[in-house]
Amino acid sequence: MTTQSQLVVVVVVAVVVLLVVVVLVVVPLVVLVLLVVAVVLLVVLVVVIVLIVVLVVVLVVILVVVLVVVVLILVVLVVVVVLVVVLVVVVIVVVVVVVILVVIIIITDVEPYMYDYTRNNWSHWNRNEKLKEKF
Repeated sequence: MTTQSQLVVVVVVAVVVLLVVVVLVVVPLVVLVLLVVAVVLLVVLVVVIVLIVVLVVVLVVILVVVLVVVVLILVVLVVVVVLVVVLVVVVIVVVVVVVILVVIIIITDVEPYMYDYTRNNWSHWNRNEKLKEKF
């Protein structure tokens, strides 16, 4: 074998060794790096999903609290309106009763001496007689 042939054999062997090293060392390292990147991306995705779920839960809780507060405010308003209506009705009834009593007092026009039983009965009888004479 000549020097030139020996040199070609050495170069071919070196290329084959280099290819073997690339296939056995570099490719697994690249695959390992890609797997690590995939795992990191998966973890990030899971964290994002968990954060979205937590955000949705917090928003739902806030919505429920707001709804409860609105319902309580509405209930208080209804109670206040009912109380005001009841108060107005009571005032109207009292005014009507007072007006009716005043009208009854005015219509009957009872003389105060009619209620004075401590007076002399003759005076009472005399007044009754005068009333009879008028009619």
